[in-house]
Amino acid sequence: MLSMSELLDVPDAHNQGYVEKKPDVAAMQDLLVYVTKGICAVTTQLATEGTSVSREVNHLISTNLFTTITNANFDKKAIVARILETLDKKQELLKLVQKKELLPKSCPLECRGRCVFGKGKGGGRTFHRG
Repeated sequence: MLSMSELLDVPDAHNQGYVEKKPDVAAMQDLLVYVTKGICAVTTQLATEGTSVSREVNHLISTNLFTTITNANFDKKAIVARILETLDKKQELLKLVQKKELLPKSCPLECRGRCVFGKGKGGGRTFHRG
């Protein structure tokens, strides 16, 4: 699992234009959406199995999505903290899942743990290093 310092080490760019959101913050917001989709897959499976999900978890998901809307939160440290909290909660919830084989694969390319978040060729962001 990535640490807060590793996530905060996404390079900062210069000449941002008139929008105050920097690429490193946008990258962390994208990563927050990605990990939120992951915890949602787990909560959906739990619901399918008849296990209830706490209001706390539902609130975490809602707060994550609100955090990513345009012009709401450009605080990189706060976003990284949400990412780490979400990953921790997901690991906790995974222990409750009875049929883990029904969960979606974490990477559609099945890269077996080589997924990363960063700059791809040509400047685009990528989740996969293969």
